[in-house]
Amino acid sequence: MDFGKLYEIIYKIYDECDIVAFPIDCFDIIRRYRYHIVKYSELTPKKRDACRQLSEDACLIKDTLYYDENAHPRRIQFSIAHELGHKFLGTESEDNADCFASHFFSTPYFDSPI
Repeated sequence: MDFGKLYEIIYKIYDECDIVAFPIDCFDIIRRYRYHIVKYSELTPKKRDACRQLSEDACLIKDTLYYDENAHPRRIQFSIAHELGHKFLGTESEDNADCFASHFFSTPYFDSPI
């Protein structure tokens, strides 16, 4: 993982979404990038099963984020950031998306971008 590039992408998101302090509201970020948000419980059983085949926690399909609202709030937050990691890193790698999510909430040098 190129951490310089990772932080560059994260800081770009912080800037575009006017993030100046923690905690970060992932739902706000999803809305700012014009994605729809749908809870798993709002889906038909067939669609919910299809989403759960992709992920028990959350999945981003085209312009919609689907997520399990019954998960622990921190898990929801991490899962949403993970999905954003796939999008912003342009990767299908689960490890890279996890790395993005982990660093998204604890980025060093918050006040001084790279």
